[in-house]
Amino acid sequence: MTIEEFIKVFAFNEYFDTKVDDEIISHGSLNGKFIDKKVDDISKLDISIDEDGRLEHRHKLNINRDRPRGKKIRYELGSIHKFSEDVFLTALTHFDDKNRAYLSIQDYVKFLINFWDEIDEMYAGRTVVITLFGSGITRLDHDRYSATEILDTILWTFKLRRIKFKRPTKLIILLDKNTNRKIDYFLLRSKFYGLQK
Repeated sequence: MTIEEFIKVFAFNEYFDTKVDDEIISHGSLNGKFIDKKVDDISKLDISIDEDGRLEHRHKLNINRDRPRGKKIRYELGSIHKFSEDVFLTALTHFDDKNRAYLSIQDYVKFLINFWDEIDEMYAGRTVVITLFGSGITRLDHDRYSATEILDTILWTFKLRRIKFKRPTKLIILLDKNTNRKIDYFLLRSKFYGLQK
């Protein structure tokens, strides 16, 4: 497969912040690394997000004029900005007034349902590559959920939205070695065997 046949998805916060300064976005986070390495002109990306008609008309929630740093416009969790033909950005987390990401399990499920609806509309028959949304730097309900439970929720919502990727299209979930070792694949296989039948 060529790179154009894959859509890689990077998770951002609800403001689609782009300032990598270890306060708003950490250089060590996946979206921080993405911005540092793949975005040549941050102001161009900001303009692209601001002028995104889908975000503006379908997913814009409000303007937070009291936010002291970072962007002011809040978007619905699960909304997607098309950075390029093969890179999508999605709003995964809320941000508090101290620029800390947070997410309840209820909001996480809403995020996933909205995200799958967006993907179903935009993926155009290409393989979608995501990470284990909700793990890592973003704390999901203060780390109360294991990697297996997070992956279970991703697959459950994928099934719930009845998205049927046509072969050879696939959903690929990238995991680091440490996370991979923690997942109970036997449990997940028993629950999701035949998901695409």
